Amino acid sequence: MNSTSNLQLIPCPRCGAEVKADIVSVIVPDDAKTMGALFAGRLNCPLCPSCKQRFAVSTPLVYRDVERACIITQMEAPEDGNTLEMEQELDCLATDMAVEQGIARPFVRLTTSRPDFLEKISLFQAGLDDRLIEYAKSQLFRNIDESRLSIRRHRLLYDFTNRDESKLIFFVYDKEVERNVTAVHVPMEDFRTLEREFAASDELRIELDSLFPSCVVSVERLIS
Repeated sequence: MNSTSNLQLIPCPRCGAEVKADIVSVIVPDDAKTMGALFAGRLNCPLCPSCKQRFAVSTPLVYRDVERACIITQMEAPEDGNTLEMEQELDCLATDMAVEQGIARPFVRLTTSRPDFLEKISLFQAGLDDRLIEYAKSQLFRNIDESRLSIRRHRLLYDFTNRDESKLIFFVYDKEVERNVTAVHVPMEDFRTLEREFAASDELRIELDSLFPSCVVSVERLIS
C-alpha cells in the first residue's frame, strides 16, 4: 500500500519561482521510501530548480496503519495555541469511524510539531504506551534538579534511534538554543516495572485515562 500524495505548485520562499512538487499527505507504515524520507527529514522538501534552494513545505500529515487501527496526525496549532477544537474533531472522527465500520475505536493522536509526530509513530511501532512514556517524563521533570531539567526551558524527546534494549533514552532539547544539549537514560526495567504496576491496578489505569483524556498526550498537560 502506498502513501497518498498530490502534485502542487509551490512558490519558492527564496526566489519566488513556482516549484512543482509531489507533496505527501498520508503516510502508511509499509511504504519504506516515504517512511525513510520522513525520519531523515527529507519528506516534502522539494528542490527549487531556479535557485537550487531546498525548502520544507508545511502541510498536515497523517500516519495511518489500517491493520493496527492507528491514526497519528501532525497539524499546525492555532495562533492562540488552543487545540481543543482540533482534539474534539479528531476524537469524534475516530469514534464515528468505529461505529460506522463496526470496529474497535482506532488509536488516535494529535501532534503539532514534527518531533512529536516522529516520537508518537516510533513509540507506537515499538509497542510502548505513550501515556506511560509521558508519565515517566513527568517523574523525571519532578525528580531531577530544575537547574538541570526544567519544564519551562526543556523538552524530553524519545530517542527512537537507540538500539540498546536495556534502557530508554530521552534527548534533552533546550528551547532557548533550539537544539539537544544532553540526554537522560532510564533503565528499561524501571519502565517495565511501571508498566506492570499500571497493568495490575484498575485504579491506576483509570488514573491514566483521566490524566490523558484526549488525543493529545504530552507531559506538558501534566506539568504547568
